[in-house]
Amino acid sequence: MGMEVNGSGNTNNVNEGIKPQEKTVQEVKLNTIFDMDSIGNNDGTVDEEDFNIAFSKSLETSIREKVEKFYIEFVANLNPKSKREVGNQIIIEVNLPLQAEGTIEKRTIVKDRNSDKILMKKSTKIVDEGEGLVSVSFVSQRFNGNNVAENKVEYQYDKEALENYIINDAKDAKGNPITRFKSIPEIKNIPENERTPEQKALLEEFDNMLKYTIDAGVKYGMDPKYILSIIQQEVGFNGLSDKVTGVNGKGYMQLTSAPVNDYLGFAGGGKYYKIKDALYGPEVEELLTSRGFNVSEAVTPSQKRVLYKNIMAYLKENKDAEFNIHLGTLVLRYYMNKADGDVTKAAKNYNGSPLKEYYSKYVTEYYTKFKDTVPNDTTYVYDKRKIFD
Repeated sequence: MGMEVNGSGNTNNVNEGIKPQEKTVQEVKLNTIFDMDSIGNNDGTVDEEDFNIAFSKSLETSIREKVEKFYIEFVANLNPKSKREVGNQIIIEVNLPLQAEGTIEKRTIVKDRNSDKILMKKSTKIVDEGEGLVSVSFVSQRFNGNNVAENKVEYQYDKEALENYIINDAKDAKGNPITRFKSIPEIKNIPENERTPEQKALLEEFDNMLKYTIDAGVKYGMDPKYILSIIQQEVGFNGLSDKVTGVNGKGYMQLTSAPVNDYLGFAGGGKYYKIKDALYGPEVEELLTSRGFNVSEAVTPSQKRVLYKNIMAYLKENKDAEFNIHLGTLVLRYYMNKADGDVTKAAKNYNGSPLKEYYSKYVTEYYTKFKDTVPNDTTYVYDKRKIFD
């Protein structure tokens, strides 16, 4: 089974849209980094082949980092698809060349569009281990003046095993089987043109839930098995139904005022405090912008309060599973940071109610079951250093 993640494929078509004569001649020379002869090229020009040769060499770490930096700039200048503007940010995403089969190694750099300062660097490595098993290594660095927040996360997942667990083995807190998706295997065996609208909708809901969860885990550095544990406890995987929602909570992650309020940095009475977890930074600004929220215009405390209220209204009024799971994952990651990677403490903080002990007990139990979907798991690692407020 192939990987079900965004950014699949392990090459960059860096020459897309470039005229033939522009493919090889560049302004900057690789010999500003190291001797061109060391990569077997002495023509004084730079093209993708030079980088392929350079990456195939056993280079010192410091040299390799320079080559990677040079390559990222090279691709960003040649391929418009690798560089985009989001609000006040410039985001560059590049897949490194010469990856082994089944491996994607991606670099992401986020800069402030006005000052050109780096706000974030992210390294994501996804390896298809075969037989459905996927390993993910994620390192992010967030910059705030002279302070750096670094997170390292490693985990494994098996999409098909996750599907089977949800369909066949998942239970609620009372031990009752969760049967909503029991018919999925049967629906998959029916030819697509013979499925009823209800069957198609259920299959789409199921597939999307897993896709958005895995995508969010890869993008934000969270084990999707843990995200699914939260979803299981919150709604029994029934995130599009109004029947399982409370007064405030909506969707798969049941985002209520409390965790979103905390994440956005507001307190009781609407008093404004500073935003936590660099909310108006790399991931969140892009996510909110994708749904039409103009983050860059929310400058004053009152404007940010309005933005917060509009976000909550959107969550309540729209069955936007992708937005719900992605924002919920960001909030969950914030609490994971506060808990130093302790999944039980993070669940308590995420719930925040008088029932948090009960809640976190079951989330931890479900996470253990989800980890059992990966033989001899696990690889789960959560590490952080020099975290700034």
